[in-house]
Amino acid sequence: MTSEELRRSEYAYNKRKLLLIFLVIVAITAGIIWLGFHPPGDKDPRVAWFFVVPGAAFFGILVD
Repeated sequence: MTSEELRRSEYAYNKRKLLLIFLVIVAITAGIIWLGFHPPGDKDPRVAWFFVVPGAAFFGILVD
């Protein structure tokens, strides 16, 4: 085995499934951010931000 063969790696993955997962995570992130700027009228907005900030950070990191 040559050194070129050892350095080269190929991975089998389904691009359609990866795109679907990516789009779902982007949609969740967008929903969390939207909820932060438009909290329910009858609820305390600070409670919504308590879930929005960590959720947006977590899913934002996953998307990146």
